[in-house]
Amino acid sequence: MSDVGLTVKVDGKLKADLERAASAEGIGLDEFVTRALASEMERRRVHDFFADRARQGSVERAREILGRAGTKPPRPGDGLPEGWTPGR
Repeated sequence: MSDVGLTVKVDGKLKADLERAASAEGIGLDEFVTRALASEMERRRVHDFFADRARQGSVERAREILGRAGTKPPRPGDGLPEGWTPGR
C-alpha cells in the first residue's frame, strides 16, 4: 500500500476533538484520522454485506429451519442458565 496525501478542511472544534482523541490514544492526528476513516469504510462494507444477505433471506425459510428443532437435550454447557425465565 502506498501513502497518498489528502487535505481535509474541518471545523476548529472538530480538529481540537480529533487532536485530543489522538493524543489520548498516543498516536498522531494523521494516524488517528486514517484509522477513523478505515473504521467507517469497514462499517459500511459490513452493513452492505448484511443488507445483501438480508435481501436473500426468507422468513418462511427461516421458520422452516427453526421448525426442525431436534429432540435431544442440550449438551452440557449448552442449556439455559439456572434460574433463567423468558422475558428476563
